[in-house]
Amino acid sequence: MRPLPHEGTAERGLCCSLLRLVQSDCQIQQLRQELSGFSHRCRNLLNGMKMSLYFMRRGAEQPLPQWWNGLELNYRGIEELLDQLQAIYRPISLTLVRGAFRCLVQDRQRLWSDWFASGCGTLEIVPPEQESAGEFDPMCLTMGFDALARWRASVVSAGQSARLSWRTGDVQFEVSWHESGGTARAPIQPRGQTSPGSPSLWAAHQPLALPLLARVMTAHRGTMEWSREPEFHALLRWPLNQSDRLKTPSS
Repeated sequence: MRPLPHEGTAERGLCCSLLRLVQSDCQIQQLRQELSGFSHRCRNLLNGMKMSLYFMRRGAEQPLPQWWNGLELNYRGIEELLDQLQAIYRPISLTLVRGAFRCLVQDRQRLWSDWFASGCGTLEIVPPEQESAGEFDPMCLTMGFDALARWRASVVSAGQSARLSWRTGDVQFEVSWHESGGTARAPIQPRGQTSPGSPSLWAAHQPLALPLLARVMTAHRGTMEWSREPEFHALLRWPLNQSDRLKTPSS
């Protein structure tokens, strides 16, 4: 697993640190011990802020100023950042189903494509002609691939495309994400809840997308390889058969 290069931002530093820690159950347990109290305190503060925002909006006798919407978006962005952080360090007990990966993709394809279209990019889905069924937790995988798609849609360049393809061998799933094209970064525009979101929400999701997906792969006893050069691509593998490998919940 290749960490993000440090480019002077706290978000990249957080991503690099978490990528190194989510590769083993022992490190995940240590991460949970370090961050669970911090997350709990943050949640308490956010809950207090949420109640204050609610009562201020309810008691307002005149329309609230325009910047109020930005304040609420910032709140939701921080809340979603904590959601992803907690998803990374909490124990994951997989609820396994046996099926084809294309079923998960078909369920999320429209949403992922809409995210890319809103950023002036395109997402190409390339299923295999044939594939084997395997065991995985669909909700857990959806969480990881949603984070990846949302992150990449948020940084898409005008005319850029991403290609999602996969195959199955005798023993494993293999999913490939590859990007190409694009000349200029698409302008950031506010969006609704079914799109990548406002700049505040983008900032909340970008730093943790890769660590979250890596955590999902670790829970499935899989691996993630990726690179930014020459353009972003990622390769994810996990075993077709999980039942005999997951005798206890993943830490």
